Amino acid sequence: MTDFYCGKVINGNKKGREFGFPTVNILLEENSQLTDTGVFASEIVINNVVYKGMLYIGKRPTLGFHKLSIEINIFDFDLEIYGSKICFKILQKIRPDIAFESIDLLIKQIHADKLEIENFFAHR
Repeated sequence: MTDFYCGKVINGNKKGREFGFPTVNILLEENSQLTDTGVFASEIVINNVVYKGMLYIGKRPTLGFHKLSIEINIFDFDLEIYGSKICFKILQKIRPDIAFESIDLLIKQIHADKLEIENFFAHR
């Protein structure tokens, strides 16, 4: 996949931060359409700087939500960018969006996902 998707950073419910993985929540531009859900290795462009990150596209079934959410845990990034436009590119799918039996299992899987994505970038 080579397309960049762009959108505005919006407020989320801070669950990622609570789990140790702060995310930026994205409201896609109207002409953008994503066709897959899951966890992905991603490149993110903010103010012409490229970052690496872990992208989640899904409905957060473990948390009981049903609305599609687009969230990115940007590696080595700690700036407030609410309201900013950012673009991201999907590089590789890591796993599908699935419901876990507990929050603890979800957090354990997010740790594993991040390791797999870091490994992806290390060998790219």
